[in-house]
Amino acid sequence: MPIENIWMDRRTVHQKYTGTVTIEQLYENTVHLQGHPDADDIRYIISDWLDVEHIDIDPEEIQKLAAINTGAAITNPNIEIAYVMNDESAQALAQLFHLDIQAGEWQVTFFNSVAEAEQAIKKQS
Repeated sequence: MPIENIWMDRRTVHQKYTGTVTIEQLYENTVHLQGHPDADDIRYIISDWLDVEHIDIDPEEIQKLAAINTGAAITNPNIEIAYVMNDESAQALAQLFHLDIQAGEWQVTFFNSVAEAEQAIKKQS
């Protein structure tokens, strides 16, 4: 699977994306993560897209993904997402996703490396 959720601790998930990423895979991973017993305790997500070779997602599909995540944004509004990506089209999709979420105030930051994202999280913890 091109998306792996690596639990760094009970509050931090490193989502590692690889290869080709499709909207169906994002839907599956969202449902899987939200069903995890510790989902309500998540505070930080490192969304690591550095090893993605191709993104097969239309901007219109992002609205459905945002709708699925709206419930999570309501029940856990304190999540901070650290996007690690260097592709401008991926950044645009991530920004569109967050604009479409109907509730919650998830904080979003973009980084160039996982190490930078981890450092920022350590400063806040």
